Amino acid sequence: MGRTMIVSRAHCHHVGDAPISLGADILAAAQVLAAHFKTALGADQFNLMSANGEKAEQSVQHLHFHYLPRFGDEPFSTWPRLPPFKTDLDDLHKKLVIDT
Repeated sequence: MGRTMIVSRAHCHHVGDAPISLGADILAAAQVLAAHFKTALGADQFNLMSANGEKAEQSVQHLHFHYLPRFGDEPFSTWPRLPPFKTDLDDLHKKLVIDT
């Protein structure tokens, strides 16, 4: 049933160039929406989604999140079906590990 947009007033293209503190504001907005949608419509579950970059299907070059209240009888899924993923996991781990 619909969606609500959470849009940053500060101009950021995507999560990668947003200030860390903005994350707290986004989560606070999502919590307010969650409480409101639960009280108003009985939706006690939701998806919080954001596309970051062209290949992720970002169509507006301004950081924003889609708040989608969820109900148990909805026929759609927000998760795409992906092809099987085959790779050398040891090699992938070496590429992704972050040195601290």
